[in-house]
Amino acid sequence: VPFGPTLTWRQLEPVLPEGEHGRPWAVYDGELDALVADELFRCLDTAMPPYYFAYRLAIWFVLTGRGQGLVLEADSLSEFSSVQREVGRIAGVGSDALKWPEYVWPQDRSWILNCDYDLTSTYIGMNDEIADRVLVSPGIEAIDVQLSTRVDDHADEQGE
Repeated sequence: VPFGPTLTWRQLEPVLPEGEHGRPWAVYDGELDALVADELFRCLDTAMPPYYFAYRLAIWFVLTGRGQGLVLEADSLSEFSSVQREVGRIAGVGSDALKWPEYVWPQDRSWILNCDYDLTSTYIGMNDEIADRVLVSPGIEAIDVQLSTRVDDHADEQGE
C-alpha cells in the first residue's frame, strides 16, 4: 500500500493479516506505538515548558460520566507516563483505557499534536524547523501534509 498523505484504514484493511475470528488485524486510531511516541516526543521536547495534555475524547465521557475533558501539564514530554497514570487515577480506570490525549502542545504553542480517534494518523501542526527533525527521524513514519489535504476516512476517494 503506497504511504501517502491521504492513506486511510480502508486502503490498509485488505492487506493486513487476519486476526482472531477471521477479522482483519485492527488499525488502532488515536494512539501511537510506545517506541514511536518516545522518538516523536524526543523530537518535539525542545519547546518552552510546560507541556499540556488534553483528554477530550468520547472515551473520557464514557469512562467517567463527566461532561468535560481534562487538561494536565508536565515540565517535559518524558513525563508522559506520569501523566497517563494521573489520568487513570482521576478517571478511576487503568491508564490503558486512556492511553492517549487528543491534543498535546507546549506553552509557546510552537506545535500541536492531534491523536484523534476518528483519524487514521496522528497529525502535528509545526514550523519547518521542527518538521525537519520529525521528517528525518529514523523511528518515525512521517509525511508532509498541507492544510488543504483531506485527512478523514474518505481522503482516498478520487477527485477529492
